[in-house]
Amino acid sequence: MHRLQVLICRVDDQHPDEKTQIAAFDLPTLDVTTLQPETFLDELEASTQVIGHDILRRTLQARWEMVDATLAVQYAAGHALEEVQADGYAPVTVASRFGVVSLCRQVLVHSATNTHVVPGNAVLPAHEGRITTRGLQEWACTLAQDLPFVTVARLLGWQTQEEQILSDMTIRRLVRQHGQLIAQAEQAEITSLLEHEEDPAARPQLVALTRPRRRAGWPAALSAAVDAALAHEEPRPPEGVSWADWQRVLTARRAEATLPTEQLRLLRPQLEPGQILLTVDDVFARSQEKRHFVALHTAHMITAAGQRYLCGTGDMFLQKVLLLARLCLGTERSLLLIADGARWIRSFFQEQLAALPQATMLLDW
Repeated sequence: MHRLQVLICRVDDQHPDEKTQIAAFDLPTLDVTTLQPETFLDELEASTQVIGHDILRRTLQARWEMVDATLAVQYAAGHALEEVQADGYAPVTVASRFGVVSLCRQVLVHSATNTHVVPGNAVLPAHEGRITTRGLQEWACTLAQDLPFVTVARLLGWQTQEEQILSDMTIRRLVRQHGQLIAQAEQAEITSLLEHEEDPAARPQLVALTRPRRRAGWPAALSAAVDAALAHEEPRPPEGVSWADWQRVLTARRAEATLPTEQLRLLRPQLEPGQILLTVDDVFARSQEKRHFVALHTAHMITAAGQRYLCGTGDMFLQKVLLLARLCLGTERSLLLIADGARWIRSFFQEQLAALPQATMLLDW
């Protein structure tokens, strides 16, 4: 009979053949007479995953113990003129991608002053109580982009083999904190680019234009009515055709009388050569308080080279839009802003965008 065992050992670099066992993990043996093809592979996978998490947690602890011991020795050597003694360990709880792990930090004490020092804190982030690793925070924030916080908490529990490793309230707080950090970094980058926008390296990051999700046009069944209206040069659109579509159809037919109706049906607004289109609006997102909403500014800029969506609040959002407009505009280009009559949009255009080359605002109520 044979069995599998995973060992974690400490190896002396001076004597590679000498190994000190730190931990041993025995994988359970399998009785082949009781295995069922319907369940065996799933059970094998599940048990391997559980043991794998145990191995990873213990490995993380072992690596920490080596680092902590080295830091304690270095601290004592740096205070050779004082009597520094070991005074036990202070554990700290860490929520990681491997589950919850307890790390023991060595405590040193200065005999003369009875001052306690924990050298291991020098390589740990500032904390009060439990530490959450960056990797686990990234998982939480990434999942929270598309899923409710309660669902994210449940998924993290499954992934880490640790039920309720993070509560939904903790995930909400992490998302808020990371959002603030991203906003601060974004603000610093915007300020720097506004000061050095002439730098050749300052280029707008645009996304390639894609085919619209819904092509403009009327139902194909109305093509006969459109043909009849065009034949009589009717100024009013047929029933079911919008005024905007009809104006584009009339303009295109005057420019080229042979355009087929099917092609006219799929006409949509087009950018003029050298023009940049900017649309700005407000959306309202639910806040944590019932029946309360938070106003979020949005912008969509389209150029011949690509497009970019922006969102945010306050002056930082306006600076982002202004910076993007400046980077996209050249001496030969023009800017067309389409927006409703919101006061903040009119003020932004008059105070900021109007100074840009050939900037025009079009009200769309």
